[in-house]
Amino acid sequence: MKLSLTDELIFGTLDGANVVIRERVGAEYYCLFGKITEEIAELRPNYRPWEFLEHQPLLREAFELLYNGFFSEGDSDLFRPLTDNLRGHDPSALLADFADNGRAQDEVALA
Repeated sequence: MKLSLTDELIFGTLDGANVVIRERVGAEYYCLFGKITEEIAELRPNYRPWEFLEHQPLLREAFELLYNGFFSEGDSDLFRPLTDNLRGHDPSALLADFADNGRAQDEVALA
């Protein structure tokens, strides 16, 4: 279930409930980023999420902070199930959208 409040800016990919939300709130309140469904389908057979960590320094740094317990009061195991899942499987292709999310954030910051 997703909820949208009046005059808020929404960041999202164009899939699932986000399609309906974008139609209802209007494109001017929706900052689109990431791959569309067809692009994910093309990516899926050869998707190796760990390669995104190798080639994207900011993403790698975020993972290192999680591994080192920076966001969990030193508990380096707290986010391990999440990071292991993303590195090895990433069923929603989140790592594939990371760089484009940064682009969208920068675009909004400059507006």
